[in-house]
Amino acid sequence: MRKVEIVSVTDEHISAILPHVRQADHDEFMAAAGMTPAEVITRAMKSASVAAAGMINGEVVTIFGISPASIITGRGIPWLVSTDHIEHQPLTFLRHCRPILRDISRGYRVLENYVDARNHAAKILASLDGVHAC
Repeated sequence: MRKVEIVSVTDEHISAILPHVRQADHDEFMAAAGMTPAEVITRAMKSASVAAAGMINGEVVTIFGISPASIITGRGIPWLVSTDHIEHQPLTFLRHCRPILRDISRGYRVLENYVDARNHAAKILASLDGVHAC
């Protein structure tokens, strides 16, 4: 039986995920912003209105959140950094994260973000959660 937890992000969660970030995420961060996963997470955490860590059996498999893009238009930018374990447990992740994503996105009219065309798992996750991925 898998124990799934969605908890507030700590520095320990960030340290735990960094050595295991998916290669597709590494590639996307470099292509989009020339940044490492550590830089992306630091920047995302500073701007996030809310952020969470997803854990399966005590292991951090993802850190995700939403950052405001525009208070005037109500646009938000959902973001997610994950490990390869998320691809092995996609339904487990979606089942537990969907209600939380719905809750944390309530203050936003539109959620949108860019996804590297090579990052197939991220495109699928974004579309399943109703995010407009460019």
